[in-house]
Amino acid sequence: MGDDMFGASFGDATDTVRNLAADAGGKEYDQNFRSSGRYLAWRLGSTTPPNGTPVNVTWTNILNATASGSSLTATAVNGRGESTQSITSGNGSLSVTMTHMGDTDFTYVGLINGSFTGTAETGYAWKIYNGIAFPWLNSYGWGYGPNSYISTASGDTFEVRINGTTVEWYRNNSPVYSLPGQTLTYPYRAAAFFTGTMSPKIASAQMTGAQ
Repeated sequence: MGDDMFGASFGDATDTVRNLAADAGGKEYDQNFRSSGRYLAWRLGSTTPPNGTPVNVTWTNILNATASGSSLTATAVNGRGESTQSITSGNGSLSVTMTHMGDTDFTYVGLINGSFTGTAETGYAWKIYNGIAFPWLNSYGWGYGPNSYISTASGDTFEVRINGTTVEWYRNNSPVYSLPGQTLTYPYRAAAFFTGTMSPKIASAQMTGAQ
């Protein structure tokens, strides 16, 4: 798919994924493809993410959990925490690396823009449990392909990215789902909720576009 996108972005080729080609050439690419669920940003040898340089999350308002650096681990039922940093405007993202802890409980982690006491307020997020995960929006999950879940492994990285008015979900830097045309209400901060002590642990967490 990368070759298809390169041809559609930099030349006259039409990608075979969505039969789209960019008209302007150069470094521009078709906006429709950009906002689709299978969008991938090109890279020109840079390791800087498209939303800026990442910073480690500092956790605050911690309840029934413990933080060490940017990691966060449940210590009791209904553990939670949120970031001191926030995305005040424009593009930004939250990326977390998850470690399995036996995983008989769930972890919800993502971006919120209001009060936070539990899963219903985790706006654009991931729901992760024992080798499976799926994108989570407010109080219900968005399916992926024929299933509601995707397979995961301990050590995987999960990202929620604001890209214009599109919100995108990534696993290990590969796109999983996107939701275009969102009415975004800033600021957004990171938040995590653990249903129990066996919820997957946040081994590390980083944000881009955050202050």
